[in-house]
Amino acid sequence: MKQQEKSEATRQLIVDTAYNLFYTNGLQRTSIDSITSKINLSRGAFYHHFKNKKELILAVIHSKVHNRIYDALILPLYNEGDPILILCNTFSERLNLFTKKEKELGCPLNKFITELGNTKQYNLALMNTINKWKSGIEDILYRAKKEQKIDKNTDVSATALFLISAYEGMRMIRKIDENDEKFNQCIESIIKYIREL
Repeated sequence: MKQQEKSEATRQLIVDTAYNLFYTNGLQRTSIDSITSKINLSRGAFYHHFKNKKELILAVIHSKVHNRIYDALILPLYNEGDPILILCNTFSERLNLFTKKEKELGCPLNKFITELGNTKQYNLALMNTINKWKSGIEDILYRAKKEQKIDKNTDVSATALFLISAYEGMRMIRKIDENDEKFNQCIESIIKYIREL
């Protein structure tokens, strides 16, 4: 393996490990030492890739948190087909695929917002993800309007923000209430809301 490839692999290993520890233990309780010891890496090797924990957190937001939302909740919105069916399937499939651990820990985006919400640089990175998600939902709702699948007076911006808020709120509540029946009722309510637009 070439040195540059090895360096990139080490950097990615740091990001992946940090993401898992941040998600499981929280950002405040995860130290650089806990990350480096988990992967048997020296502090010097860590600082070769990241100036500090803040820079690492931003890398995790950009490459892990954002990509997770993009792959599961944005990219599918650009598939061909009935826009309402696509939107319903995107939400229901994602919500139904969560593991027990993911249900207990909640949404990584939500967790990062909760823990980092008072720092401008983090806010910008997290808001970038939300804005891209909102834009994807708006695009499919505009498509649904054009195809006369939803009411022409639907405020797509407000609807997109509502759907994101409902999704994130449901994930947060599921974190403290382990009743999957309630969780499934929430999923059904989101789908019903979309179908009645």
